[in-house]
Amino acid sequence: MQTTTTMNANKPAIAELPEHEVGVVNITADQLRAYAAAHAESEYTLIDVRERDEYREGHIPGAKLIPLSELEHRLGELREIPEPHRIFYCRSGNRSGRA
Repeated sequence: MQTTTTMNANKPAIAELPEHEVGVVNITADQLRAYAAAHAESEYTLIDVRERDEYREGHIPGAKLIPLSELEHRLGELREIPEPHRIFYCRSGNRSGRA
């Protein structure tokens, strides 16, 4: 399942990600925090799709950087991630939604 986070503050916190037909679910930062608190880090992979300078300015600890601008050329890396959940994130949700 691929998951993107958005900054929508109207959604409640969740400990489980809902299943979705196409495998993409939009969640808030608070929902991601609740999910991370309820799961071992080995159960998911955080993928930061912002650009390198944004990542250097600050990122979620443990997040793997794969900028959206490089994603097409790094698809092999994504396929090698053994965890069942790939959680893409960015600043506003636009780039992670495209990833």
